Amino acid sequence: MVIKGSKSMAGEVFASLVTMYFGVYVPRCRVLKNEGDEAHTMLDSLKKVDPSWRVVTNLFDLNHVLLKDFIHGVNLDSLDNDTAQDIFGVGELTDNGRVRLRELGALIAVDLLLNNG
Repeated sequence: MVIKGSKSMAGEVFASLVTMYFGVYVPRCRVLKNEGDEAHTMLDSLKKVDPSWRVVTNLFDLNHVLLKDFIHGVNLDSLDNDTAQDIFGVGELTDNGRVRLRELGALIAVDLLLNNG
């Protein structure tokens, strides 16, 4: 899971819903009100692993937090040649490579639509 604080929570949720509407694979998300029991339990658990309380303090300052699924992936800025060949193929695109490029193109198109830099 990913816990995200945002001062523009409505925009985050809207972008997620639009992206899902267009069939682009994005993490599922929920908004938790910081005053609720679930959010307090989560933030209290975070205090145990954040000895500085810097992250937890920032999250407590917000009215809501966004709870998202974590999707394991590869950052494009750290994509090495071997990993690229595993994903896309060598010399010719694999079927998996075609799917990944379509997904990447769809994500870029939705980001353009939403003006998400």
